[in-house]
Amino acid sequence: MAIQVDSGKAKIVLKDAAKAKTAAHFPKNSASKLVCTHLTNGFTPGFTMNDIASGSSDAFSATATVPISVPAADVGQLPQWNFGFIQFQKIGSLTLYYSGSSSSDGEVIIQGNIPPAMANSHGRDHVNDPNPPWLRVNTKGDQVYDAKTGLVSVVMGDHPMCGVTNEITNKKTNRSNFLRRMVDQRTFHTIFSSLDPQGNYQHLAHFKWVANWDYEFQWKGGSMIGVSKAAGTLSVGFTADTPKLGKPTDSEVVKLLANPKTSIKLGTNEQNAALKNSLFGPPNRLDELQHSAGVASHFWTW
Repeated sequence: MAIQVDSGKAKIVLKDAAKAKTAAHFPKNSASKLVCTHLTNGFTPGFTMNDIASGSSDAFSATATVPISVPAADVGQLPQWNFGFIQFQKIGSLTLYYSGSSSSDGEVIIQGNIPPAMANSHGRDHVNDPNPPWLRVNTKGDQVYDAKTGLVSVVMGDHPMCGVTNEITNKKTNRSNFLRRMVDQRTFHTIFSSLDPQGNYQHLAHFKWVANWDYEFQWKGGSMIGVSKAAGTLSVGFTADTPKLGKPTDSEVVKLLANPKTSIKLGTNEQNAALKNSLFGPPNRLDELQHSAGVASHFWTW
C-alpha cells in the first residue's frame, strides 16, 4: 500500500470574497504622491506602499481540503509529499494616463503590461518565491495532514495592489503631468494541487477570480481631491467564481501547469519592475505635446 489522495472529494471554500471591493487610495493632506489600487476588505491606508503592505491583510481567503489515506507503514513518506495552492496571474492592462493642468502642458501615457517593460503578461504569481511553485510555505505533507480527520488542509489569501506616483514630468513639454486615469486589469487562476515524491503533480481543484480597476482622478489647484470609476467603463470590480474540481481548462494556464516550478513568473516583483522600466520611453511611455480627446473637463479645476 501507499499514500492515496481521494481527489474526487477535494474541496475549496472561499471566505470574505463578497467583502472584497475594488478601490483606489490616495493620501489626503500629505506630501505623499502615492496612488494605490487595492481591495477594500483588509486594507489599511498609508503614505507609502511599505506602510500599506505592513498594515493591510488578506482581502479574502480560501481553504482547501482533501482526504488522504496514510497507511502506518508509510507515515514516514508524508514529508516527501507537498500540498498547496499554485496561482497564475494575467495582467490585461496596466495603463496610466497623466495630463497637464492645461492642454499645452501635454500628456504622458504609461503602458506597463506590454514588451519590453513586461516581457510576459501571464505567469505564476508569487511574493519573492520562497517555496516554488507554491503560493505559500509549509506545504510538506506532515505539515498539512491531520491524522485525526484524515484530511489535508491548506489555506491561501490574497490582496492585490499596485502603487504608482501621481505626478510625472512630460519629456516633451518639461511640465508636470498629473495622474488622471489608472487602468489595472487582472485575472487569476488559483489551483489546489498535490506533488508526490516521484515529482508528479495532481491538480485537485481550482477557482478563477478577477480584479479590475479603472478609475479617474480629480484635481484642484495642484492637489488630488477625488476619485471615481471611469466614465463608461463596465469592467470595474472583483469577482470570484465557484470552485471546481480538477485543473482549469484555460489553455494558457494548462501550458504553465505543465511544469509550474520553472514556469514564467509574474508577481509583485515583476509588476514593479515593469512599471519602473516603462518610464524609459516608447512603446511603454508616450509623451505628447497636447491633451488627448479623453481628458474630462472636470479633471482639473483651480
